Amino acid sequence: MGVDIVSPPYAYLKKPPYGSKTDIEEVAGVGPDMIKAMAAHCGFEVSVVEAHWSDCWGNNEIGQGLLQGWYHGCMTYTHAAGVRNRYLEFTDSWALLNKPSGLIVKLENGVPKINGQSDMSGKTIVDVTGWAPTADTLYFVNNQCTDTKYSGFTVVQGDDIDVSGTYKGPNDRALRAVLEDKADAMWIYADQAANYHCAPGDTQDGWDCDLWAGFGTTFAYVQTGMFGWMNNGTTVAMARKGR
Repeated sequence: MGVDIVSPPYAYLKKPPYGSKTDIEEVAGVGPDMIKAMAAHCGFEVSVVEAHWSDCWGNNEIGQGLLQGWYHGCMTYTHAAGVRNRYLEFTDSWALLNKPSGLIVKLENGVPKINGQSDMSGKTIVDVTGWAPTADTLYFVNNQCTDTKYSGFTVVQGDDIDVSGTYKGPNDRALRAVLEDKADAMWIYADQAANYHCAPGDTQDGWDCDLWAGFGTTFAYVQTGMFGWMNNGTTVAMARKGR
């Protein structure tokens, strides 16, 4: 089973101080713990290996890791509606519908550039390449202020936008696009800013702690709590259809 390490508490590498020299030899997190417990209870063998998200799911298509059979499945993916289901099949969810989506915008003088009641008509929305919620699912959610659908927007992939600032991963890159006015809003998990909050002086391999420390000063959510993009919650595994 493949899993990336940039989504705590679902999957990550332990940080110092270490209790044992083996602490960084395996991926930690709820996802690995869950499937190892299932294996022990049900009597099957499982190996959890570090992977990249793009090995499993890329720019709105199946990643090479699943397509070519490097892994039997990839872990901790949310069962999104839309395009993923044309390529993949999912286990049942081990979590409730716990991953609402949100829209992040730039702040100017403490004020969001886009009002939360906007239907996003005429706006450019950057999608985090390889991550849920996928680009097509913005059509399925309602604005929580007006209870109406979004319409008339254009979605672009973060990996297709050239940004001048540094970034460590696709979430950083998409956020940079918003902060550099190359996109109007960012389609993202509603808890991503909280998950990427770092302790003072901390660093992470998968994201830029200083960039995400701007939450509330350089950027903010204008919408959260949107569940319509999901078929189910966080799953044990997703795999290539027909494998």
